Amino acid sequence: MQLNNAVFPSGTNDPWYPLMFNGTLPNHAEPVVIHGTAHCADLYPSSQNDPLQLKEARERIANMINIWIS
Repeated sequence: MQLNNAVFPSGTNDPWYPLMFNGTLPNHAEPVVIHGTAHCADLYPSSQNDPLQLKEARERIANMINIWIS
């Protein structure tokens, strides 16, 4: 099975963070560590109060998806 076009976001305050995939990933699959956030923070609606790392992670994820679908 081949994995393509996958992103693995994880916040460092997430109880699942220690289980985040940290091995070698194939092309077009990338982990995104969001320092200082908790479980699924990247999926919540954005707010002007969001930490910079969360804003940057959302932008990075959006850029990856835009590349994959273009």
